Amino acid sequence: HLSTLPELQSVHLLGTDVFEDMIHEAKSAVARAGLLDRIELLQDDVHESRLPPGFADVIVSRSTLHHWSDPVRALREIYRVLKPGGTALIVDVRRDAPEVAVREFNQFREKAGLGPSFLDEKYTAHEVQAFAEEAGLRSCSSVDVGKQGLNALGLSLRIRKRRDA
Repeated sequence: HLSTLPELQSVHLLGTDVFEDMIHEAKSAVARAGLLDRIELLQDDVHESRLPPGFADVIVSRSTLHHWSDPVRALREIYRVLKPGGTALIVDVRRDAPEVAVREFNQFREKAGLGPSFLDEKYTAHEVQAFAEEAGLRSCSSVDVGKQGLNALGLSLRIRKRRDA
């Protein structure tokens, strides 16, 4: 959806996923949207990316952190791929989300014909901060949690690579 914003019309986007079938599905969606000239898709692994050092100005990861087999290694790799001065934003649902937010979210899912979301496989904000610290990112990262409504379900890890890095 970012690609449709007027201020991003000249931005080139690269999407990655470790699974070939997800790349195929995404390519079909990009083609249907008529955005093949602006969005590239690549099968790649966040733990060991083929992208060169300093490749990306911005990295956004949404609802994938809990799927990573080694979050510390993945965070180091994300930092490697960021350009100096670049920013990564990793957003996911948190395991310690308030009950009321989880209930509300699952009501939305039910209305959409989806099953309930379970939080057992997710991480707490404290665990995510510990991953960032173990990855050597303590001085350039911060974890925030949502406070109200459905935002209370989530956490975000922001990583800012120093310009002199």
